[in-house]
Amino acid sequence: MVVRADDKGHKSRRASPPCNWLEMVDARVAGLNETEYWRQDSVLAFQRCRLFLMVRFPHLPRPFDDDLISRELLRGEERLCRLRHSKRILRDLSGAQRKQLAGLVLDIEEALEHDAILGRSSKTVRELGATGDRRLRVLSRRVIKICNELTELIKYTERLHPVLQLGYRRSAKRCLEILEKLKVDPSFGEFWRSQIPEYPARKNPKQLAYGQLYWFFHAECKCTGPESEVRAAVLSNEFFGLAIKYIPAYRIDRSMGSSGVRQAVMRFHPRTIE
Repeated sequence: MVVRADDKGHKSRRASPPCNWLEMVDARVAGLNETEYWRQDSVLAFQRCRLFLMVRFPHLPRPFDDDLISRELLRGEERLCRLRHSKRILRDLSGAQRKQLAGLVLDIEEALEHDAILGRSSKTVRELGATGDRRLRVLSRRVIKICNELTELIKYTERLHPVLQLGYRRSAKRCLEILEKLKVDPSFGEFWRSQIPEYPARKNPKQLAYGQLYWFFHAECKCTGPESEVRAAVLSNEFFGLAIKYIPAYRIDRSMGSSGVRQAVMRFHPRTIE
């Protein structure tokens, strides 16, 4: 938000213009000096679009073989062409722009998958830290109860004829030996709670993806704002399996575009390494 003073000296709030993601990336790359490695840049590192950057800026040093990058881009382009609304997504894009888009969607897909894995790990760590001790106590009580039952079973089989005992006594003893070795770790919950700081709250990668796609279509491909919103939404739904609403064409009562993409664009602020 930008704070301005009116003619009477009263402060009024006015929304800041959205951050042009593509313009920001271009300026950041242009400002790198020869000694800086782009993958370690305090801003570029958080954009999660290394393949896109290597395609858009071929002069950047590449950590991968050119043939590998070419195969990845070809795979991305082929997947784009198989989408249901591929004609609209790729309309009026040059060959170079198609390659950039292929790299960008593969980058976004990787970021979403990585975030899903981290999300599951974070959930596991927090659950174990919050409930692990209590559940271990419940398990311990149940094991003690079972051990008591096995002890009674062993005593009972000892009074029986060997033919009747068969494998019951031996099996019960073996189970009892295994269960008696189980010990409750008193530091279990404390350990998992200590791991929680390793999984800090993350920014929603979907919001970054919507902004990246929007600015690619709007700033690079020169699509209108509403058309860029629609293409970003359609591509997100069909390529990544998301479910963001959009209006594909102008109506009497509604304008074309996607409010979800528009909000993501307005809220985007580049993240940097502290």
